[in-house]
Order: sequence, then structure tokens, then C-alpha cells
Amino acid sequence: MVERFIFLNEIFYSIIGESSFVGYPSVFVRLAGCNLNCKYCDTKYALKDGKYISFKNLISDIEKFGMKRVLITGGEPLWQRETIPLIEELLNRNFTLFLETNGTISLKNVPREVFKIVDVKTPDSGEGNSFLMENLRYLKSGDNLKFVICSTGDFYWSVDFVKSIKMEKGVDILFSPAHGFFSMNQLVQLILKEKLDVRLNLQIHRILGIK
Repeated sequence: MVERFIFLNEIFYSIIGESSFVGYPSVFVRLAGCNLNCKYCDTKYALKDGKYISFKNLISDIEKFGMKRVLITGGEPLWQRETIPLIEELLNRNFTLFLETNGTISLKNVPREVFKIVDVKTPDSGEGNSFLMENLRYLKSGDNLKFVICSTGDFYWSVDFVKSIKMEKGVDILFSPAHGFFSMNQLVQLILKEKLDVRLNLQIHRILGIK
């Protein structure tokens, strides 16, 4: 059997800091490499820095934490063709999986059992119009569609986007303030003003000062 490898930036154990799954302890597998360059990116070190590791050794490292919940992030994890086989291997070992992705690469081959946290890049991210619209059909109840808001303009662009799509029931719509660009209070006031049925999404790990 041919040994498989993946380009890994880091692995660590923490709580999930954002999304509708916030607060749950998880093993984080951060894969290296990305196809975008968002202006608010807080993991630019993951764009190129990393090392190749075999599935066998990576899974062994994951198992050392004694936790069956794993969040795969990046960078952009789907930028690597080996990510789907890694996901399948982890599912075969009865891990509960979460995938953070920037929404630009097809989710078609992501197993349905995976909880997906999918970005829609706004104009002021610097990567607007990059979202792959077909990905909407691959979201199921329990998945997340996330908008990181950099400005009032971004907010209303996101409102229009949400109104223009028909979303699967049970998919959480998340509005997040871009750290250093848009305040939490501003976003709260706009959500309340417009009476939106969306979830405020804060980066709890930043507030707590942890990884």
C-alpha cells in the first residue's frame, strides 16, 4: 500500500473559538497552503510554512491527545488533494470531523458526515466574488455559512447575498466582525437594526487570549 502524506503547518489542542460549535474541545489540524490572501488573515504563517507528514504519523499524533473531535483548517485545507483521503481515514477511525474552508473549492467530495464551516468572502476581504456558488447545494443541516464583515458596505453586501439564496434548513448563517477592521458592537447594532435571523460569531479564542 502506498503511504500517503499531507503538508501540515501545525497540530494543537484547544477549544473551538468560533462557529456554531464554539467552546468544544478539539484537536486542530492546520494544513499549509492557501489559494487566497485575505487582508484580515490571522494565519499568514500557514500560507507556506509546513512539513510533509505521513497519514500514519499524523493520526498517531492526533490520537495522543485522547480526543475524538478534530477540526481541519488552514490555510485552505481543500487546496491539497490529499485532504479528502485524510478525512476519509479519520472518519473510518470514528473521529468527529469539522472542516473550515474558504468556499472557493468544491465541497462535492467532502463526506456528508463532516461538519462544514464555509466562508463567503466579502468585497472588503480583498477576495470578493471568489465563492463557488455550487457549494450551497452541499451544505446540510448543522453546517455553517460564514461572512467576515470588514465594513458597513460588507454588512449590507452580505445581507443581500443571504436574501438572494435559498439555504437548506438548519444551516447556520454566521456574521463575524473582522478583527481590527469592524467592531463587535457595530455589527451587533446592525444585526438588531435589520432584524436579521443570523448568528453573531465572535472569535472566543482571541477574547480569551489562547490559540
